[in-house]
Amino acid sequence: MGCDIHLFCETREPGGKWVLTPVTTECLSCNGTGKIKSRKVGGEFDDCYMCEGTKQIQGYQDRNYDLFAILANVRNGYGFAGVPTGEGFIPIADPRGLPEDISDELVRLANSDDIWKEFRDKYGAGWLGDHSWSWITLEELLSNDWDRYTVHRGHVEIPTWIEWKDSGDKFPKQWSGACWGGNVRVISEVVAFKLKSCLAVEGGRCVLKDGGLTDEAKYTLITTKTPTDAATPTKDGPAQLTIEEFEIWLSGDQKWAGKNTHIVVESSWQTSYKDSVYSFYTHFMPALVALGKGPENTRIVFGFDS
Repeated sequence: MGCDIHLFCETREPGGKWVLTPVTTECLSCNGTGKIKSRKVGGEFDDCYMCEGTKQIQGYQDRNYDLFAILANVRNGYGFAGVPTGEGFIPIADPRGLPEDISDELVRLANSDDIWKEFRDKYGAGWLGDHSWSWITLEELLSNDWDRYTVHRGHVEIPTWIEWKDSGDKFPKQWSGACWGGNVRVISEVVAFKLKSCLAVEGGRCVLKDGGLTDEAKYTLITTKTPTDAATPTKDGPAQLTIEEFEIWLSGDQKWAGKNTHIVVESSWQTSYKDSVYSFYTHFMPALVALGKGPENTRIVFGFDS
């Protein structure tokens, strides 16, 4: 199952009681415009589904397992179904439980099932979750080493992988922790680089360049061992990709559909902690600072569900 965070902010005056405090950030889904391109035929723009046209987001609402790992050692180095996703992160702290001096508002939320909507609308979350409760001060967030690096691993579709390597970006635009099944073929980056020299990406799909598949690419394809790890939990390991399957894949739509062969590249890449948590570092932490209460008098209180 998936896992989500339920996060609140508390602040206090020096020596005072902690109080629940709204935190507002710009909606990144619509870049603060309140509008997104309509999915309706002939439609132009609709109200953004995340901010409902308000241009702002209350609280923190993203599902980011890298952040969960850093905040509380939750989903650290693995994702859905226990799939390994990399080397993991050094957490700021293991779960501490809810603070003893928690705000009266969160006590009220914890003891009532009828006020979730009130809290969700005002604070961005309407529940404290059901496990791994914890809290972290803004002082701890600011002093964390966000420039530290870790290694991510995942499966990347070949067109996306080629565009990623050509772009020089730090990480692919899309990837999965793992893909498996009878129609999935997992290839190593050794094979992918040999195939890349023969392929071009047009309209999101791969086509052969002039000259076709080279003898070197064919040899690498049939002789390189198929990757096997916990990310491909099939009974006998992933099947070897054959030249025939590759040629059929080239002639098809190259997307996951029915019994089509699905080819992914087993990849890895380095990412800094701050790049791994995206908007939490670039938008949410600055919003906490902007509350003006000081690092020692500002904290996040959170739990998880799964």
